Formats: sequence, structure tokens, C-alpha cells
Amino acid sequence: MIIFPVIGLIFMLLIAIALMSGNMLIKRRTPDPADSPANYSLPFEAVIFPSRYKAMRGWWIPAEKARGTVIMCHGQNGSMDADLPQAVPIHDAGYNVLMFNMRAHGTSDGKHVTFGVFEKEDLLGAIDFLRAEKGVEHVAILGMSMGAGVAMIAAALSHHVDALILDGIFERFLTTVQAGIRNRGIPRPLDTVLTQLAVLGAALLTNTRMYQVSPLLWAKHLKDVPVLFIHAENDQFVSLEGLQRLAADLNGEHKIWIARDCKHREGFSKHREAYLAEVTGWLEQYHTNNRTQGRDTSRPLY
Repeated sequence: MIIFPVIGLIFMLLIAIALMSGNMLIKRRTPDPADSPANYSLPFEAVIFPSRYKAMRGWWIPAEKARGTVIMCHGQNGSMDADLPQAVPIHDAGYNVLMFNMRAHGTSDGKHVTFGVFEKEDLLGAIDFLRAEKGVEHVAILGMSMGAGVAMIAAALSHHVDALILDGIFERFLTTVQAGIRNRGIPRPLDTVLTQLAVLGAALLTNTRMYQVSPLLWAKHLKDVPVLFIHAENDQFVSLEGLQRLAADLNGEHKIWIARDCKHREGFSKHREAYLAEVTGWLEQYHTNNRTQGRDTSRPLY
């Protein structure tokens, strides 16, 4: 009977498509053009610290008489270098800044991007480093895109995060991948099929449940951490409705600031002054050294 070989060939073809498309999702990223805090006349120290799996490399940018400390988490493309222009005004506002490349980005170790499955360990390692080496017990986190999702997950697992600023956070990894595929001109329902295959392939290659990555699942576990969401009005990957569902599950203070006439992560470049006013205002309100936080320490730590 010819039907069984045909079914077998179709199955093998689907697996091949899953593995090829999955590899495209997780492969190591090409770094952004190299930059340095020295190019902005910032004092800095090149640092290396352990993730809870890999070696992370970044920059510690101290502020004189620092009012607090901000960890910056980049997105899934490039490296930390492209975010330096955002670090400068935060440092100028009186905050220490720690920037680092997450796994499979820039100068840090790692072969695969996992969109939060393992990156949360990188960020928790950054918090461990600041506590052990810099005497910093409480931080704020500015996360962009993938880094925003990582920040929410890590904050739900740590007692040391005072405030979150999340620029372009995704609700679910699957829906974001699907949006990216649609933006390439793939029509429905083929976009759904390709999304499922790509994420399945990525999960098989990394031996993870990457299809379960979802900040939405962690929002309800985020206790007493105020969150500023920054949403691009014309975001091609993240819907306002999805962001509102995410925000609705939070237990603490939150605000959604919409950057008008912007695509994904264009808020800073197109509305610099308003963007920085929102960010520094949130830090002033919720993360300064002389502010005590009535944190809920009853939740389990990872």
C-alpha cells in the first residue's frame, strides 16, 4: 500500500521544516555594531559574572552618589550595544546601570536563544552579581521586547526587584512568533501551521517547553512590584489587547504608557523626552535608595 510511505514522507517533511525553522528562531544572534560607554564619557567597568548556567559579560556603569540601580535587558536581536543611548540619560538621572548580553548574544556565552526559558537565569545571575560584588540589594529592571518578558519572569522569582519598566513585552511567545510570520506576508491559516512547527522545532532542539513561554502565566505571581508598560501604538508584534490582559493579572501598581505613531520599540527614538520622563518618573516614585518597600517575601524563590 502506497499510503503508508506517503504519510511517512509527509511526517519527515514536517519534522524537517520544524527543525529548520526552529533553528532560525534560536540560533545565536549577530551582534549590533560595537559601542562603548567611553563613547558617551561614562565611567564604566567591563564585568563578567555567572548566569546560573553560562558566563555573562557586560558593563557596570556607576553613578556618583547613586539614587538606585537599574539593570537593562536587551531584546532578542543584536546585543546590548544598541541600547547604550537609553542608558546614558538613566545614568545622568543618578542611577547605576548594569547592562549585559544575555546568552547567545554579543560577548556572552551560549549557542541558543530560548526567549525566557533560560534567560531568566541570566538575569537572576545579574541580580546575584550586584548583591555579591556591588552591595546592591534592590534593583529596578528596564526590559525591552524579549528582555521585558525575561524581566517579568525573573521579578516573579526574586525578592530584590523594586520596579519594572517593560518596553514592548509580549503576552505569549507563540502569538508573537505568529505575528512575526504574518509580517513576512504568510497568510492565514498557514501562519498558524508554521508557528506551531517552528516553536516545536525550537523546543526539540533545546530540549525545553518553549511553547509554554508566557509572561501572562507569571503576572499573577508578581507581588508588590510596580510595573510601567511602554507600548508602541502600531506595534506589529504585540497587541494592546494582549498587553491589557497581561496587566489585568497583576496584583500591584501598574501603568500603560502608549507611544503614539510608533512601531515596536520606537518609543525612545521617536518620543525621547516623553519616554525618559515616564521612565525616570517611575524610578523616582518606586526605586530610590531611601525608599523602603513593603515586599511580600512569602512567595517561593526559584
